[in-house]
Amino acid sequence: MSGKAEPFIQDIITLHEAGDYMGVINLLQDVYKSSFQDKSKIHLLHLISWPTPTEKDLAQLASTIYSLKVSHIHSIGCGTGLLEWLLCKALLHHYLTSDDDMCSSKIEITGIEEDFKWWTSSYAPPTFIPLQFLGKDFAAENPFGEYDDLAMFCYSNSISRFKHYVGAFQGAYVLIIGPLHSCPGDCDRGVKDKHSLEENYRTEDLPENFRLPKSDWKLIVLNKFGLVKTDHFAIYKRVEKTFVPPPRKAR
Repeated sequence: MSGKAEPFIQDIITLHEAGDYMGVINLLQDVYKSSFQDKSKIHLLHLISWPTPTEKDLAQLASTIYSLKVSHIHSIGCGTGLLEWLLCKALLHHYLTSDDDMCSSKIEITGIEEDFKWWTSSYAPPTFIPLQFLGKDFAAENPFGEYDDLAMFCYSNSISRFKHYVGAFQGAYVLIIGPLHSCPGDCDRGVKDKHSLEENYRTEDLPENFRLPKSDWKLIVLNKFGLVKTDHFAIYKRVEKTFVPPPRKAR
């Protein structure tokens, strides 16, 4: 069931077409809050977006990503891409107010999915960003070949595929968004803190879908994200001694 005929989803589509960033955020939050009385609305919400972001959380995430000076985000298993569209809108503030070179080079976001037949069928939910489809041989089709930037995983539902994608990724940063039922240490630290997050807890205490090998990756951000209390975002930076970025192709 795609849910495309549902009034809530039609409203999201209309707001998206109008470029109404705050309208989409407010509607997602209204549906989430009303789902406490009507559980069926959670299903509709998850058809569109698993996290329920707030304007503040999106602004914080956009500010963090902007500070990392990446030029491309590859969102693996992005689904409808609504969260990615909202993130693009949140990043727009930085392009308009910045006086550095990044203002003339906006961060691109590519949504990546596997099942072409599903996402182009009449049963699929609507999509809000263009999708790039991959086949079974991810390493051969590696969409990261031209960039050395950031891979994004939101509510990854397969640990084996998650590890496979991270292993193929050649870039410098990995962003993970999803539920974290226990958060040892301080989950509100940011990239500009003087102390390492790892001073407060062991990375191996995190669930598998939030954990990358210490030999290759360093956790630099772990923050709460959205209305759901367990949702967080984590950003890892590749350990420089193991990182040899691919040559960047001319655009």
